[in-house]
Amino acid sequence: MTPPVVDRPGRTRRLLTNFSWLAGGRTTGALLALAATALAARALGAAEYGLVVLIHAGALMIRQLANVKTSEAVIRYGVPLAEEGRIGELRGLILRFAKIDAAAAGIAALSGGVILFGFSGFFELPEALKAPAALYVVVLMFAVTGTAKGTLRLLDRFGALSAQLTIGPALKLAGVTLLFFSPYRTDTRLYVLVWGGAYLVEHAYSWWRAYRAFVGYYGETRTEQPDLDRADVRSFLYTVYWQSTLDAAPKQAATLLAGSLLGSAGAALFAFARELAEVLAKPVTLLRQVVFPDLARLWRNDVPRFIRVTWRTGAITAGVGVLVATLSIFAAEPILIALAGEEFGAAALLLTLLLLAATIELAGAAFRPASYVMGKARTLLNVQIVATTVYLTGFVGLTQLYGMTGIGTAAILSGIVTFAGAGLIVQRGCRERLRGEAQLAVADGSGA
Repeated sequence: MTPPVVDRPGRTRRLLTNFSWLAGGRTTGALLALAATALAARALGAAEYGLVVLIHAGALMIRQLANVKTSEAVIRYGVPLAEEGRIGELRGLILRFAKIDAAAAGIAALSGGVILFGFSGFFELPEALKAPAALYVVVLMFAVTGTAKGTLRLLDRFGALSAQLTIGPALKLAGVTLLFFSPYRTDTRLYVLVWGGAYLVEHAYSWWRAYRAFVGYYGETRTEQPDLDRADVRSFLYTVYWQSTLDAAPKQAATLLAGSLLGSAGAALFAFARELAEVLAKPVTLLRQVVFPDLARLWRNDVPRFIRVTWRTGAITAGVGVLVATLSIFAAEPILIALAGEEFGAAALLLTLLLLAATIELAGAAFRPASYVMGKARTLLNVQIVATTVYLTGFVGLTQLYGMTGIGTAAILSGIVTFAGAGLIVQRGCRERLRGEAQLAVADGSGA
């Protein structure tokens, strides 16, 4: 009999271990990326560095729009197969989602090529940057890695995910350091190549590690077709796609909007402040990755512990966020100036506001995976649509009125909407489940 992939789901110690793997990788990666960003900003200045940021944001937006987010589907439909020892079907499930990723990557690369060579004039991309930007067309062929990351999470291989989080930033820092101390330190084209090359290696590594993990755990298993409700799978993928798109695409759209409203220098200030804030905000994504497999198991077997894990996770992480956001009131400006130069000190208040928005995200970190396993993904999607509308509308309107301060205010308002709506969904879902179990227990007692 195949041993269970995870013993004792929901144990705080194991959750903290997995989170520490991802947090360590993410923190290391964030610091390496931040160092690379600081060096590039110092070498190029805000305006030229803003061009690198805008090219990268455009590629990330295309990737997000083509990303079906199969990672969550691997967890939702793979957990029962793994627990029941149906490994041939698990392999078939993973291969099916990998094919979806491959198709999405092809669409992303094709779209990137069409935009780059057909509409670069519309986006005012300098002629000298077209050839380096073409590297991103190749990058997009590997950048849809949902199945790979979902497989690593399912198999409890968070160490591999941690390593993946550091590879791209480490390569980026190495490349930027070489450029910074070379005669080519002001050549914007080379920084675009460094950004794209590092991003390519990072995602290719994800696929390699996922394959190695599955084969290492189960060996060469015969592929079987899983017995799935295709309509349910399509519905889940559709919902999660729009949720992830509403998460990520507006962030890249915001960078492009900042460039349009504030110029390339304004986009650079915004992108740099957001990168610093995401050192705190990224744990939201990491926590979702860590707790989702366990919540899926607990929802099936232990609802009271499911509730405790969901709320305890947000309470712990929100406390950390409050502390960091408070410290940033005094430290934001000197940190920005020390890292990127006097020009970037103007983003100090924006940084504090973005950290406050990140704190709100941390407080509701477990709400999304909890909603998934409850079958409330569609309801959560409605909340995200409202929150995204608030963010983009507020971004444009408040930025025109208050500059970069308006950007941070829009992020906070969006975070409040998401936290309140998602929290209400989880609370109602738990009440419905407990009420149903109580009624079933009464009925069984009466029958006896």
